[in-house]
Amino acid sequence: MRLLMALVLLAHQEPTKAESSATVSPMSGDLRVWRGARKKLEAVAKAIVVETGDRVGSPKGEPVSLMAEEDIVLSLKGVKVGETSGLVLARTEAGLVVKLQDGLLTVDAFEKPLTVETAAGKITGKQACFLVEVKDGVSKVTAIDGTLTFSTGVGEVKVESGHESFAKAGAEPSPPKPTTLTETGSAGANLVKNPGFEEDPSVGWKAIDAADRQRTLDDKVFLSGKRSMRVTVTPATTERLVPPQTSSLRIEQRPVTQVRGRRYLVRVYARLQVRKGRMRVAMGVGGVRPNNPGSDMHWMSADVGDAWKMLRVIVQATNEKGEIALRLVLEDEAFDATLWADDWSMVELPPIPEAPKK
Repeated sequence: MRLLMALVLLAHQEPTKAESSATVSPMSGDLRVWRGARKKLEAVAKAIVVETGDRVGSPKGEPVSLMAEEDIVLSLKGVKVGETSGLVLARTEAGLVVKLQDGLLTVDAFEKPLTVETAAGKITGKQACFLVEVKDGVSKVTAIDGTLTFSTGVGEVKVESGHESFAKAGAEPSPPKPTTLTETGSAGANLVKNPGFEEDPSVGWKAIDAADRQRTLDDKVFLSGKRSMRVTVTPATTERLVPPQTSSLRIEQRPVTQVRGRRYLVRVYARLQVRKGRMRVAMGVGGVRPNNPGSDMHWMSADVGDAWKMLRVIVQATNEKGEIALRLVLEDEAFDATLWADDWSMVELPPIPEAPKK
């Protein structure tokens, strides 16, 4: 049965004239490449060019992470590399194509579009974080952040953040439903101390102003592990700074050791229960190239509701010591809300690989 599935996928993965080589850089784990032309398995210790007949993965399916092209981070689990197995990557005019035969693939795609192909169909997305798992002939797609299109030969669905869909080869994808996923995998060594607040908040974290008085650990609401950090904000406990209309509440960790000139992928999950007012959650990264003139931090904000949402960004370090922070943007003078945070992650990305030589 596995041989038949492999043959079906190989037929589905026949390269076209539009497909060309792609670049891959190792991040964590024992990454290997099967060179189809040489019929040889090689270790990957630096940025390499993979051809359409090559495959990547690990010897026994152990977890590995890599960066494809300039800003697409792929984490693999259960992807055993060999002559007839492993992940296939190809560059096309429409973006990177990743072909998964079996196992679990976590994708962090930022600016560039990406397509994941399985025996069941295609998953396309841009500026999205998602998981694709192929097991026992079933392809399961879970959107963590962003919107995906999951299409098979007989149907197509849109999968929004926090939802999942599945399909077998030759069948329609199932209607998307809310996911119960709490594990998204890791892209590499996490530089954040106490990232899931499983230890006392004093380990690694510093709270400013209202957060120092109001923060607490919550063992009832959490994404993974056993607890999260919770802060409740009201005008009586939190000053509203104008301009900008950010709160004085600030949960931060510093210093975070980083290397000047290197790029980092920073992620955190947030959840916000708003009882009064309008507000957004803002994540900041310090010691990096800021996105606004006159600012000493790179800030990005997002609308967050009463469900876990990932905030993520790629930044470039300008100093050896940095910081990460979370705060609220308060749009109304009257406000009352509770903010939860869980599963911080900050990992170093490999240098941008050079384009393949033609």
